[in-house]
Amino acid sequence: MTYRTITASQFGLALLISGFIATTTASSVFAANEEAITLESIVAVVNEDIITSSELDAEVQRISQELRRRNTQAPAQDILQKQVLERLVNRRIQLQTAKRANIVVDDETLNRALTNIAAESNFTLSQFRQVLVRDGISFAQFRENIRDEITLNRFYQRQIDSRVSVSEADITAFLETQKTQGNISLEYELGHILIAIPENASAEEVNSSRDKAEVIVKRLTEGADFAEIAVAESDGSTALDGGNLGWRSTNELPTLFATVVPSMNKGDISKVIKSTSGFHIVTLLDTRDTDTQIVKQTLTDHILIANRDRSKDEALTFAKEIYQRIIAGEDFAALAEEYSDDLGSGKEGGKLGWVNPGATVAPFEKAMDELKPGEMSAPVESQFGWHIIHVNERRDFDMTETMKKNRARDAVRQRRIEEERRAELRRLRDDAYVEVRI
Repeated sequence: MTYRTITASQFGLALLISGFIATTTASSVFAANEEAITLESIVAVVNEDIITSSELDAEVQRISQELRRRNTQAPAQDILQKQVLERLVNRRIQLQTAKRANIVVDDETLNRALTNIAAESNFTLSQFRQVLVRDGISFAQFRENIRDEITLNRFYQRQIDSRVSVSEADITAFLETQKTQGNISLEYELGHILIAIPENASAEEVNSSRDKAEVIVKRLTEGADFAEIAVAESDGSTALDGGNLGWRSTNELPTLFATVVPSMNKGDISKVIKSTSGFHIVTLLDTRDTDTQIVKQTLTDHILIANRDRSKDEALTFAKEIYQRIIAGEDFAALAEEYSDDLGSGKEGGKLGWVNPGATVAPFEKAMDELKPGEMSAPVESQFGWHIIHVNERRDFDMTETMKKNRARDAVRQRRIEEERRAELRRLRDDAYVEVRI
Protein backbone atom coordinates (compact mmCIF):
# COMPACT_ATOMS: atom_id res chain seq x y z
CA MET A 1 0.00 0.00 0.00
CA THR A 2 1.24 3.49 -0.79
CA TYR A 3 1.34 5.83 2.17
CA ARG A 4 1.76 9.60 2.32
CA THR A 5 4.41 10.84 4.73
CA ILE A 6 4.10 14.46 5.82
CA THR A 7 6.53 16.88 7.35
CA ALA A 8 6.14 18.46 10.79
CA SER A 9 4.65 21.63 9.34
CA GLN A 10 2.29 19.64 7.14
CA PHE A 11 1.35 17.55 10.16
CA GLY A 12 -0.14 20.57 11.94
CA LEU A 13 -2.14 21.41 8.86
CA ALA A 14 -3.31 17.81 8.59
CA LEU A 15 -4.61 17.89 12.15
CA LEU A 16 -6.53 21.12 11.46
CA ILE A 17 -8.01 19.64 8.28
CA SER A 18 -8.92 16.45 10.13
CA GLY A 19 -10.66 18.41 12.87
CA PHE A 20 -12.65 20.33 10.32
CA ILE A 21 -13.67 17.17 8.51
CA ALA A 22 -14.78 15.56 11.77
CA THR A 23 -17.25 18.37 12.41
CA THR A 24 -18.96 18.16 9.05
CA THR A 25 -21.82 15.84 8.21
CA ALA A 26 -20.86 15.50 4.57
CA SER A 27 -17.67 15.56 2.52
CA SER A 28 -16.02 18.99 2.62
CA VAL A 29 -15.71 20.39 -0.88
CA PHE A 30 -13.85 23.51 -1.83
CA ALA A 31 -13.84 25.26 -5.18
CA ALA A 32 -10.45 26.07 -6.61
CA ASN A 33 -10.01 27.13 -10.20
CA GLU A 34 -13.53 25.81 -10.81
CA GLU A 35 -12.50 22.29 -9.72
CA ALA A 36 -13.93 20.56 -6.64
CA ILE A 37 -11.39 19.12 -4.22
CA THR A 38 -12.75 16.59 -1.71
CA LEU A 39 -10.76 16.25 1.47
CA GLU A 40 -10.71 12.71 2.83
CA SER A 41 -10.69 11.95 6.55
CA ILE A 42 -7.74 10.82 8.64
CA VAL A 43 -8.43 7.55 10.43
CA ALA A 44 -5.15 7.31 12.35
CA VAL A 45 -2.10 9.38 13.21
CA VAL A 46 1.13 7.39 13.54
CA ASN A 47 4.00 9.55 14.80
CA GLU A 48 4.55 12.15 12.06
CA ASP A 49 2.49 10.21 9.52
CA ILE A 50 -1.21 9.65 8.80
CA ILE A 51 -3.43 6.87 7.52
CA THR A 52 -6.37 8.06 5.46
CA SER A 53 -9.81 6.61 5.02
CA SER A 54 -9.11 5.79 1.38
CA GLU A 55 -5.99 3.83 2.36
CA LEU A 56 -7.96 1.91 4.97
CA ASP A 57 -10.83 1.26 2.56
CA ALA A 58 -8.45 -0.02 -0.12
CA GLU A 59 -6.78 -2.42 2.30
CA VAL A 60 -10.13 -3.62 3.66
CA GLN A 61 -11.23 -4.31 0.09
CA ARG A 62 -8.01 -6.23 -0.62
CA ILE A 63 -8.36 -8.35 2.52
CA SER A 64 -12.04 -8.99 1.74
CA GLN A 65 -11.11 -10.26 -1.72
CA GLU A 66 -8.47 -12.51 -0.20
CA LEU A 67 -10.96 -13.93 2.32
CA ARG A 68 -13.44 -14.65 -0.49
CA ARG A 69 -10.69 -16.37 -2.46
CA ARG A 70 -10.10 -18.65 0.53
CA ASN A 71 -13.86 -19.17 1.03
CA THR A 72 -13.62 -17.60 4.51
CA GLN A 73 -16.57 -15.61 5.79
CA ALA A 74 -15.51 -12.03 6.55
CA PRO A 75 -16.48 -10.58 9.95
CA ALA A 76 -18.68 -7.54 10.35
CA GLN A 77 -17.31 -4.50 8.56
CA ASP A 78 -16.43 -2.58 11.73
CA ILE A 79 -14.51 -5.56 13.13
CA LEU A 80 -12.63 -6.10 9.87
CA GLN A 81 -11.81 -2.38 9.78
CA LYS A 82 -10.36 -2.58 13.27
CA GLN A 83 -8.21 -5.60 12.39
CA VAL A 84 -6.95 -4.04 9.19
CA LEU A 85 -6.25 -0.66 10.77
CA GLU A 86 -4.22 -2.30 13.55
CA ARG A 87 -2.13 -4.07 10.91
CA LEU A 88 -1.65 -0.81 8.98
CA VAL A 89 -0.58 1.05 12.12
CA ASN A 90 1.99 -1.59 13.07
CA ARG A 91 3.26 -1.73 9.53
CA ARG A 92 3.59 2.04 9.35
CA ILE A 93 5.57 2.15 12.60
CA GLN A 94 7.98 -0.49 11.29
CA LEU A 95 8.42 1.26 7.94
CA GLN A 96 9.12 4.56 9.67
CA THR A 97 11.80 2.85 11.77
CA ALA A 98 13.31 1.24 8.65
CA LYS A 99 13.40 4.62 6.94
CA ARG A 100 15.27 6.14 9.89
CA ALA A 101 17.75 3.26 9.55
CA ASN A 102 18.32 4.38 5.91
CA ILE A 103 17.00 1.16 4.42
CA VAL A 104 16.06 1.84 0.79
CA VAL A 105 14.86 -0.60 -1.88
CA ASP A 106 15.85 0.60 -5.35
CA ASP A 107 13.70 0.07 -8.44
CA GLU A 108 16.05 -2.53 -9.93
CA THR A 109 15.75 -4.75 -6.84
CA LEU A 110 11.98 -4.22 -6.78
CA ASN A 111 11.60 -5.12 -10.47
CA ARG A 112 13.62 -8.31 -9.95
CA ALA A 113 11.37 -9.31 -7.08
CA LEU A 114 8.21 -8.61 -9.09
CA THR A 115 9.57 -10.61 -12.03
CA ASN A 116 10.26 -13.57 -9.71
CA ILE A 117 6.76 -13.35 -8.22
CA ALA A 118 5.26 -13.38 -11.71
CA ALA A 119 7.47 -16.30 -12.77
CA GLU A 120 6.23 -18.38 -9.83
CA SER A 121 2.78 -18.23 -11.45
CA ASN A 122 4.27 -18.87 -14.92
CA PHE A 123 3.60 -15.30 -16.06
CA THR A 124 5.78 -12.62 -17.54
CA LEU A 125 5.72 -9.38 -15.56
CA SER A 126 3.48 -7.82 -18.21
CA GLN A 127 1.03 -10.73 -18.03
CA PHE A 128 1.06 -10.62 -14.24
CA ARG A 129 0.23 -6.93 -14.31
CA GLN A 130 -2.75 -7.62 -16.60
CA VAL A 131 -4.03 -10.31 -14.21
CA LEU A 132 -3.88 -7.90 -11.28
CA VAL A 133 -5.72 -5.20 -13.22
CA ARG A 134 -8.32 -7.75 -14.31
CA ASP A 135 -8.89 -8.68 -10.65
CA GLY A 136 -9.32 -5.04 -9.71
CA ILE A 137 -5.93 -4.69 -7.99
CA SER A 138 -3.84 -1.58 -8.61
CA PHE A 139 -0.44 -2.63 -9.95
CA ALA A 140 1.15 0.54 -8.56
CA GLN A 141 -0.25 -0.27 -5.12
CA PHE A 142 0.86 -3.92 -5.37
CA ARG A 143 4.33 -2.75 -6.41
CA GLU A 144 4.66 -0.51 -3.36
CA ASN A 145 3.39 -3.30 -1.10
CA ILE A 146 6.24 -5.49 -2.32
CA ARG A 147 8.72 -2.65 -1.82
CA ASP A 148 7.49 -2.35 1.76
CA GLU A 149 7.84 -6.11 2.32
CA ILE A 150 11.43 -6.09 1.08
CA THR A 151 12.16 -3.02 3.19
CA LEU A 152 10.86 -4.69 6.36
CA ASN A 153 12.70 -7.93 5.64
CA ARG A 154 15.94 -6.02 5.22
CA PHE A 155 15.27 -4.05 8.38
CA TYR A 156 14.71 -7.14 10.51
CA GLN A 157 17.59 -9.03 8.90
CA ARG A 158 19.92 -6.17 9.79
CA GLN A 159 18.53 -5.32 13.23
CA ILE A 160 17.59 -8.76 14.56
CA ASP A 161 18.07 -11.81 12.33
CA SER A 162 21.79 -11.27 11.73
CA ARG A 163 22.42 -11.15 15.49
CA VAL A 164 20.66 -14.43 16.27
CA SER A 165 23.08 -17.35 16.54
CA VAL A 166 22.69 -21.04 17.36
CA SER A 167 25.48 -23.12 18.91
CA GLU A 168 26.06 -26.86 18.68
CA ALA A 169 25.12 -27.04 22.37
CA ASP A 170 21.78 -25.37 21.55
CA ILE A 171 21.12 -27.97 18.86
CA THR A 172 22.04 -30.90 21.12
CA ALA A 173 19.86 -29.60 23.95
CA PHE A 174 16.97 -29.00 21.55
CA LEU A 175 17.13 -32.52 20.09
CA GLU A 176 17.34 -34.05 23.57
CA THR A 177 14.24 -32.13 24.59
CA GLN A 178 12.37 -33.26 21.49
CA LYS A 179 13.01 -36.94 22.24
CA THR A 180 10.48 -36.68 25.06
CA GLN A 181 7.81 -35.42 22.68
CA GLY A 182 7.29 -38.51 20.56
CA ASN A 183 7.78 -38.67 16.79
CA ILE A 184 9.85 -35.59 15.92
CA SER A 185 9.48 -36.30 12.20
CA LEU A 186 5.82 -35.25 12.42
CA GLU A 187 4.77 -31.89 11.04
CA TYR A 188 1.68 -30.00 12.17
CA GLU A 189 -0.52 -27.48 10.37
CA LEU A 190 -1.84 -25.13 13.02
CA GLY A 191 -4.54 -22.52 13.41
CA HIS A 192 -4.05 -19.84 16.06
CA ILE A 193 -6.20 -17.23 17.81
CA LEU A 194 -4.79 -14.65 20.22
CA ILE A 195 -6.86 -12.52 22.56
CA ALA A 196 -4.32 -9.92 23.60
CA ILE A 197 -4.07 -8.17 26.92
CA PRO A 198 -2.82 -4.56 27.06
CA GLU A 199 0.48 -3.50 28.59
CA ASN A 200 0.13 -3.06 32.37
CA ALA A 201 -3.38 -4.53 32.18
CA SER A 202 -5.57 -4.38 35.26
CA ALA A 203 -6.96 -7.56 36.79
CA GLU A 204 -10.34 -6.67 35.33
CA GLU A 205 -8.89 -6.35 31.81
CA VAL A 206 -7.05 -9.67 32.15
CA ASN A 207 -10.22 -11.40 33.32
CA SER A 208 -12.22 -9.84 30.49
CA SER A 209 -9.74 -11.16 27.90
CA ARG A 210 -9.75 -14.61 29.51
CA ASP A 211 -13.56 -14.69 29.48
CA LYS A 212 -13.59 -13.71 25.81
CA ALA A 213 -11.14 -16.51 24.99
CA GLU A 214 -13.23 -19.05 26.91
CA VAL A 215 -16.36 -18.01 25.00
CA ILE A 216 -14.48 -18.46 21.72
CA VAL A 217 -13.34 -21.96 22.72
CA LYS A 218 -16.97 -22.85 23.47
CA ARG A 219 -18.12 -21.51 20.09
CA LEU A 220 -15.38 -23.47 18.30
CA THR A 221 -16.16 -26.73 20.07
CA GLU A 222 -19.80 -26.23 19.09
CA GLY A 223 -18.79 -26.11 15.42
CA ALA A 224 -17.98 -22.47 14.60
CA ASP A 225 -15.50 -22.03 11.74
CA PHE A 226 -12.00 -21.46 13.14
CA ALA A 227 -10.76 -19.29 10.26
CA GLU A 228 -13.80 -17.02 10.41
CA ILE A 229 -13.48 -16.61 14.19
CA ALA A 230 -9.76 -15.86 13.79
CA VAL A 231 -10.44 -13.14 11.23
CA ALA A 232 -13.14 -11.58 13.39
CA GLU A 233 -11.63 -11.92 16.88
CA SER A 234 -7.90 -12.71 16.88
CA ASP A 235 -5.24 -10.14 17.70
CA GLY A 236 -2.53 -12.40 16.28
CA SER A 237 -0.36 -11.47 13.30
CA THR A 238 -1.99 -14.19 11.15
CA ALA A 239 -5.58 -13.21 12.03
CA LEU A 240 -6.40 -12.04 8.51
CA ASP A 241 -5.00 -15.33 7.16
CA GLY A 242 -7.64 -17.20 9.15
CA GLY A 243 -5.12 -17.71 11.95
CA ASN A 244 -3.15 -20.22 9.86
CA LEU A 245 0.42 -20.64 11.15
CA GLY A 246 1.37 -22.99 8.32
CA TRP A 247 3.25 -26.27 8.69
CA ARG A 248 5.55 -26.63 11.71
CA SER A 249 7.73 -29.59 12.58
CA THR A 250 7.89 -30.67 16.21
CA ASN A 251 11.14 -28.72 16.40
CA GLU A 252 9.47 -25.59 15.07
CA LEU A 253 6.47 -25.44 17.38
CA PRO A 254 6.34 -22.22 19.43
CA THR A 255 7.52 -22.99 22.95
CA LEU A 256 4.08 -22.14 24.31
CA PHE A 257 2.44 -24.91 22.23
CA ALA A 258 5.22 -27.51 22.27
CA THR A 259 3.66 -29.58 25.08
CA VAL A 260 0.08 -29.14 23.84
CA VAL A 261 0.06 -29.81 20.10
CA PRO A 262 1.74 -33.28 19.99
CA SER A 263 -1.08 -34.76 22.09
CA MET A 264 -3.85 -33.24 19.92
CA ASN A 265 -5.80 -35.01 17.19
CA LYS A 266 -6.74 -33.43 13.89
CA GLY A 267 -9.60 -30.98 14.43
CA ASP A 268 -9.04 -30.66 18.19
CA ILE A 269 -9.38 -27.25 19.84
CA SER A 270 -6.98 -26.51 22.69
CA LYS A 271 -7.94 -25.10 26.03
CA VAL A 272 -7.07 -21.45 26.59
CA ILE A 273 -3.29 -21.04 26.91
CA LYS A 274 -2.04 -17.99 28.83
CA SER A 275 1.15 -16.06 28.05
CA THR A 276 2.47 -12.60 28.79
CA SER A 277 0.93 -11.34 25.53
CA GLY A 278 -2.56 -12.72 26.12
CA PHE A 279 -4.67 -15.85 25.79
CA HIS A 280 -4.06 -18.31 22.95
CA ILE A 281 -6.25 -20.93 21.28
CA VAL A 282 -4.81 -23.42 18.79
CA THR A 283 -6.36 -26.02 16.55
CA LEU A 284 -4.64 -28.89 14.77
CA LEU A 285 -5.63 -28.56 11.12
CA ASP A 286 -3.59 -31.48 9.79
CA THR A 287 -0.48 -33.63 10.34
CA ARG A 288 2.06 -35.30 8.09
CA ASP A 289 5.05 -37.57 8.66
CA THR A 290 8.36 -36.82 6.96
CA ASP A 291 10.25 -39.78 5.53
CA THR A 292 13.82 -40.83 6.23
CA GLN A 293 16.15 -38.57 4.27
CA ILE A 294 17.98 -40.84 1.79
CA VAL A 295 19.69 -38.85 -0.96
CA LYS A 296 21.58 -39.85 -4.09
CA GLN A 297 25.09 -38.42 -3.81
CA THR A 298 27.57 -38.13 -6.66
CA LEU A 299 31.36 -38.21 -6.29
CA THR A 300 32.36 -35.59 -8.83
CA ASP A 301 35.37 -33.76 -10.29
CA HIS A 302 35.25 -30.73 -12.54
CA ILE A 303 37.34 -28.16 -14.37
CA LEU A 304 35.96 -24.63 -14.70
CA ILE A 305 36.98 -22.29 -17.47
CA ALA A 306 35.49 -18.95 -16.48
CA ASN A 307 34.44 -16.08 -18.72
CA ARG A 308 36.03 -13.46 -16.45
CA ASP A 309 39.23 -12.69 -18.35
CA ARG A 310 38.15 -13.89 -21.78
CA SER A 311 35.10 -13.71 -24.02
CA LYS A 312 32.46 -16.43 -23.92
CA ASP A 313 33.66 -17.84 -27.27
CA GLU A 314 37.30 -17.79 -26.16
CA ALA A 315 36.39 -19.57 -22.92
CA LEU A 316 34.46 -22.24 -24.83
CA THR A 317 37.33 -22.75 -27.29
CA PHE A 318 39.80 -23.19 -24.44
CA ALA A 319 37.44 -25.56 -22.58
CA LYS A 320 37.12 -27.70 -25.74
CA GLU A 321 40.92 -27.84 -26.05
CA ILE A 322 41.27 -29.11 -22.48
CA TYR A 323 38.45 -31.60 -23.05
CA GLN A 324 40.24 -33.00 -26.12
CA ARG A 325 43.51 -33.26 -24.20
CA ILE A 326 41.77 -35.37 -21.54
CA ILE A 327 40.21 -37.54 -24.26
CA ALA A 328 43.70 -37.96 -25.72
CA GLY A 329 44.94 -39.32 -22.40
CA GLU A 330 46.22 -36.40 -20.32
CA ASP A 331 45.53 -36.53 -16.60
CA PHE A 332 42.28 -34.81 -15.52
CA ALA A 333 43.62 -33.88 -12.09
CA ALA A 334 46.83 -32.37 -13.45
CA LEU A 335 44.91 -30.22 -15.97
CA ALA A 336 42.48 -29.14 -13.25
CA GLU A 337 45.36 -28.03 -10.99
CA GLU A 338 46.92 -26.06 -13.86
CA TYR A 339 43.92 -24.52 -15.60
CA SER A 340 40.72 -24.65 -13.50
CA ASP A 341 39.35 -21.25 -12.48
CA ASP A 342 37.65 -22.86 -9.47
CA LEU A 343 40.65 -22.31 -7.22
CA GLY A 344 39.20 -24.31 -4.32
CA SER A 345 38.66 -27.58 -6.19
CA GLY A 346 41.48 -26.87 -8.67
CA LYS A 347 44.10 -27.25 -5.95
CA GLU A 348 42.60 -30.68 -5.23
CA GLY A 349 42.75 -31.85 -8.83
CA GLY A 350 39.18 -30.75 -9.51
CA LYS A 351 37.68 -32.86 -6.72
CA LEU A 352 34.28 -31.63 -5.44
CA GLY A 353 33.76 -34.62 -3.15
CA TRP A 354 30.31 -36.13 -2.59
CA VAL A 355 27.74 -33.72 -4.04
CA ASN A 356 24.15 -33.62 -2.73
CA PRO A 357 21.13 -32.87 -4.95
CA GLY A 358 20.57 -29.13 -5.20
CA ALA A 359 24.12 -28.26 -4.12
CA THR A 360 25.18 -27.06 -7.58
CA VAL A 361 23.68 -24.74 -10.20
CA ALA A 362 20.97 -26.28 -12.39
CA PRO A 363 22.94 -26.73 -15.68
CA PHE A 364 25.79 -28.40 -13.79
CA GLU A 365 23.47 -30.73 -11.87
CA LYS A 366 21.51 -31.69 -14.99
CA ALA A 367 24.68 -32.63 -16.90
CA MET A 368 26.14 -34.44 -13.87
CA ASP A 369 22.96 -36.50 -13.35
CA GLU A 370 23.02 -37.63 -17.00
CA LEU A 371 26.52 -39.09 -16.67
CA LYS A 372 27.22 -42.68 -15.63
CA PRO A 373 30.08 -43.42 -13.22
CA GLY A 374 33.34 -43.16 -15.16
CA GLU A 375 31.91 -40.81 -17.82
CA MET A 376 32.94 -37.22 -18.56
CA SER A 377 30.89 -34.43 -20.11
CA ALA A 378 31.78 -32.12 -22.95
CA PRO A 379 31.98 -28.46 -21.78
CA VAL A 380 28.73 -27.44 -20.03
CA GLU A 381 27.78 -23.78 -19.67
CA SER A 382 26.61 -22.14 -16.43
CA GLN A 383 26.64 -18.54 -15.22
CA PHE A 384 30.19 -19.16 -13.98
CA GLY A 385 31.62 -20.29 -17.31
CA TRP A 386 32.25 -23.70 -18.87
CA HIS A 387 32.54 -26.91 -16.85
CA ILE A 388 34.09 -30.23 -17.76
CA ILE A 389 32.43 -32.72 -15.39
CA HIS A 390 33.67 -36.18 -14.48
CA VAL A 391 31.54 -38.56 -12.39
CA ASN A 392 33.42 -41.15 -10.34
CA GLU A 393 30.76 -42.89 -8.28
CA ARG A 394 27.21 -42.67 -6.87
CA ARG A 395 25.75 -43.80 -3.59
CA ASP A 396 22.57 -43.64 -1.53
CA PHE A 397 23.38 -41.75 1.64
CA ASP A 398 21.28 -41.53 4.80
CA MET A 399 21.07 -37.82 5.62
CA THR A 400 18.47 -38.27 8.36
CA GLU A 401 20.71 -37.26 11.28
CA THR A 402 22.23 -34.39 9.34
CA MET A 403 18.79 -33.19 8.31
CA LYS A 404 17.56 -33.47 11.90
CA LYS A 405 20.42 -31.27 13.03
CA ASN A 406 19.81 -28.80 10.22
CA ARG A 407 16.09 -28.64 11.01
CA ALA A 408 16.86 -28.22 14.71
CA ARG A 409 19.27 -25.38 13.96
CA ASP A 410 16.67 -23.72 11.72
CA ALA A 411 13.92 -24.23 14.29
CA VAL A 412 15.89 -22.80 17.21
CA ARG A 413 17.01 -19.85 15.12
CA GLN A 414 13.53 -19.20 13.72
CA ARG A 415 11.97 -19.41 17.17
CA ARG A 416 14.45 -16.88 18.53
CA ILE A 417 13.94 -14.60 15.53
CA GLU A 418 10.15 -14.68 15.97
CA GLU A 419 10.46 -13.91 19.68
CA GLU A 420 12.89 -11.06 19.02
CA ARG A 421 10.72 -9.64 16.23
CA ARG A 422 7.60 -9.70 18.40
CA ALA A 423 9.49 -8.01 21.22
CA GLU A 424 10.86 -5.38 18.84
CA LEU A 425 7.42 -4.62 17.40
CA ARG A 426 5.96 -4.31 20.88
CA ARG A 427 8.77 -1.94 21.88
CA LEU A 428 8.29 0.16 18.73
CA ARG A 429 4.53 0.30 19.34
CA ASP A 430 5.02 1.36 22.97
CA ASP A 431 7.39 4.14 21.90
CA ALA A 432 5.19 5.40 19.06
CA TYR A 433 2.53 8.09 19.14
CA VAL A 434 -0.66 6.50 17.81
CA GLU A 435 -4.08 8.18 17.68
CA VAL A 436 -6.92 6.13 16.21
CA ARG A 437 -9.87 8.24 15.03
CA ILE A 438 -12.50 5.62 14.27
